[in-house]
Amino acid sequence: MGRYFWAIAAIVFAVSRVATWAFPFDSDHWIFYYIGKHWAQGQALYVDMWDHKAPLIFGYNALLHKLFGDNIVLHRVLFTAIALAAIFVFCKTAQNLYHTLQIKNAEWIARLSTLLFAFLANLSQFTNSGNNNENLGILFLCLTLWTYLLYRKNPTQTQGYLLTSGAFAGTLFFLKGNFAV
Repeated sequence: MGRYFWAIAAIVFAVSRVATWAFPFDSDHWIFYYIGKHWAQGQALYVDMWDHKAPLIFGYNALLHKLFGDNIVLHRVLFTAIALAAIFVFCKTAQNLYHTLQIKNAEWIARLSTLLFAFLANLSQFTNSGNNNENLGILFLCLTLWTYLLYRKNPTQTQGYLLTSGAFAGTLFFLKGNFAV
């Protein structure tokens, strides 16, 4: 399975992600982008326009506006790249965790877990249009765990990983308050 793992993962990802690309623009994507765009144009967040979300999703969408304008295809290309990064980081996290826990067949179980994650985390009923706090949060959550596990391998020489893990965890709060739980 190791030889073809990433090809299988790409197929699983593509099959599960295709509906996300076709999701209508009038979902959360539109709300977050509208607020982010106006924030980037100098309006006051939570005064001139608002939604009940934490500020990082609007900052992210302000950046989308600056980089890509109203081009939804380019937005979704970036969301897809973020989802791919999350799958890669999830795989690395699973490998480190299963090896740390000394689970038998750790590599095989990590790959199987990654395939399941790639499928479930990219179904459109969960991803919506790809532009939501949870999709960004998955990447930061995986990065939090991965860098913490890297720190745990050798705590005396890798303290930067602990700081990095904390920074990723802190970022989660600014995406959505209940990520702090």
